[in-house]
Amino acid sequence: MTQFYERAELLLQQGRTADAEKEIRKHLSEFPDHAFGIALLSRIYLQENKYNEAQKAIEDAIRINASESSFYYIKTIILLNKEEDKEAEVFISIAVNADPDQAEYFAVWSDIKLHQKKYTEALQKAEEGLKRDPSNVHCLNAKSAAHVKLNQKHDAFSTIEGALNEDPDNAFTHANYGWGLLEKRDHIKALSHFREALRLNPSLEYARAGMIQAMKAKYFLYRWFLNYQFWMSKQSRNMQWGLIIGIYLLSRVLRAIEESNPEWTPFILPIIVMIALFAFLTWVIQPLSNLFLRLNKYGRYALSETETKISNFVGIAALVFVLGLVSFFITFHEPFLAVAIFGFTMMVPLSGIYSGDSNEKKLNYYALGLGITGVLAIAEIFVTNDFEGELPLVYLIGFMVYQWVANYWRQGKY
Repeated sequence: MTQFYERAELLLQQGRTADAEKEIRKHLSEFPDHAFGIALLSRIYLQENKYNEAQKAIEDAIRINASESSFYYIKTIILLNKEEDKEAEVFISIAVNADPDQAEYFAVWSDIKLHQKKYTEALQKAEEGLKRDPSNVHCLNAKSAAHVKLNQKHDAFSTIEGALNEDPDNAFTHANYGWGLLEKRDHIKALSHFREALRLNPSLEYARAGMIQAMKAKYFLYRWFLNYQFWMSKQSRNMQWGLIIGIYLLSRVLRAIEESNPEWTPFILPIIVMIALFAFLTWVIQPLSNLFLRLNKYGRYALSETETKISNFVGIAALVFVLGLVSFFITFHEPFLAVAIFGFTMMVPLSGIYSGDSNEKKLNYYALGLGITGVLAIAEIFVTNDFEGELPLVYLIGFMVYQWVANYWRQGKY
């Protein structure tokens, strides 16, 4: 082992990835086939979020030394960051088979099962890890998360408190405790744990995201939405699609009943409006609440640059909606209603930009195309004073289709 390798390892632990890469490359210039050196380079890339480079490096290391379990573990982490759960599970199983005494491997396997919403299996994997190392904090956190998802709240909090006893200065454990408290609807106590997590590790995204949710949970409407999100997150993907389709079909059935029985309109119309408002809020409540959070002297600093951008765009759409309505009530010129409708509906696609997933560009292009179509449709309505032209119809269809397409792109094929 050269001094360059040892120095690179130390620099990586300090988060100085650029310097670590320089040192490990010096080491590899002398020993180009040193599998552990190549694996260290992969870990450096991983910390820099260069997942393709990290994967290539660890695959090179595996080709040189196919019996080293830690290499399969590193590849698992890379694949998880690339949202390739099924392949990640293959490689963590190889790591476990190569070295079944590593509790950390079972903790990661439990994380995979949690992401797949196989909560009973996640609990089993975490417990298998704890048999190897009862004090493994990662396993304790995974076990607690599985208990929460299985609605075993008492077990969840006793487990997470055990993790805090093992390592009271573990930022991830405090953040995990905070998320559990949020699901328990205790946003005030959750906020204190998120703050502690960020004090211990100011760059922990998991804690930052939780703190934002806890701060917004002081508003009743957002608390209701957050509880709905937690409930939906526990459902299978097929069930989620079933609910989406079911709500759509219910609204269609109610409309058909209303058209056939006009005397029932006073009873049915409020239900239809509530369903439409519910669907709308599930799209825009996050960025709109971020907009309000920016009025908070602390909240504005908690938002990421992306969250701030999205809230800006949605805020502009909301302003267009308000200006359109005000202009209509001042002038009673009907084309201003088109402006209001455009601003109101564009809040949905604008809330989906910068999504951060693999289909981000598609969603962004769709939102851009819909926006351009909407502006042209408004121009046509002002010229013709006709709401039933081709462009308004294209915009309306595009808006309706967006909600299905966006859900499909975000959740994948079922």
